Amino acid sequence: MLIAREIRQLKRYAGRVAVAIGVFDGVHMGHRTILGEMVALCRARGHLPVAVTFEPHPAEVLGKAAGADRLTTLAEKARLIAATGVDFLLAIPFDRSFADLSARDFVHDFLAGPLDPKAVHVGFNFSFGRRGEGDARLLSDLGEVHGFAVRVFGPLMGNGEVVSSTRIREAVLAGDVRRATRLLGRPYRLRGEVVHGDGRGSSLGFPTANVEPDPCVLRPGGGVYAAWAAVGGRAWPAVVNVGTRPTFGEGGQATVEAHLVGFSGTIYGRSLEILFVERMRDEMRFATSGSLSRQIDADIADALRALNLRNTHGAAHDGC
Repeated sequence: MLIAREIRQLKRYAGRVAVAIGVFDGVHMGHRTILGEMVALCRARGHLPVAVTFEPHPAEVLGKAAGADRLTTLAEKARLIAATGVDFLLAIPFDRSFADLSARDFVHDFLAGPLDPKAVHVGFNFSFGRRGEGDARLLSDLGEVHGFAVRVFGPLMGNGEVVSSTRIREAVLAGDVRRATRLLGRPYRLRGEVVHGDGRGSSLGFPTANVEPDPCVLRPGGGVYAAWAAVGGRAWPAVVNVGTRPTFGEGGQATVEAHLVGFSGTIYGRSLEILFVERMRDEMRFATSGSLSRQIDADIADALRALNLRNTHGAAHDGC
């Protein structure tokens, strides 16, 4: 899949493309439905499927989101979109100037003029242009003027609720990673470099990988989780602590630490991906290191049960 940051990179394909537009944060089941159906129609009609997104997240520029609340980095978003069969991803730089474009100018300058699409696919809650003045109905009207069809997808339901990035963020923040998995259609993931810690886990007999995720990506609410930890093409059962390690009185910035069950070796400086499966308990303060060690033993057993594993020494799985 070609990733373009400037629309001129796609001009040579004008008149032969269909477009799906959205932020696509998380690339959840609803997003994949839109993208997948666009790809299928394009293959049947000889068109080229293009996904159009915005970088950074518009909410960050417009002051509607503070700090780390993305579900995916641009790189992860691109990987997930590519898996749907999309040929091109156009990541339009989103800044104040772009935000001030009228809805009609957006269609003229970024769709009809340079791309001349055959069709445009959007979700039911799609809005565009200055202060969100444009909606799916206006897009359809402008499509008639500029010669492209518009397909609007209704909400996708998952377990009795509408699938949306907002609901997924709520679930992740609450630590309800099972709900997040249902809405995403896959486990919620964090990826980051393994950095040196203080070695306390090793001193307790449970070495941990200290992971530094992208600061823009949302971390699950504090607690202890059963997860898979993928490194070097293999996934290991893991107990993951997200929090401030109250037993050691550290507080401050939340940390992400993963104990890979059954793993031995050094992975400092490597990329580790955590796939959250279940939140097992709150983070707690323990009076002694011994009581903490006993709790970690119990956490490992609980994690293996959550991951449907019987081998108490853990087992690696190829891939993730």
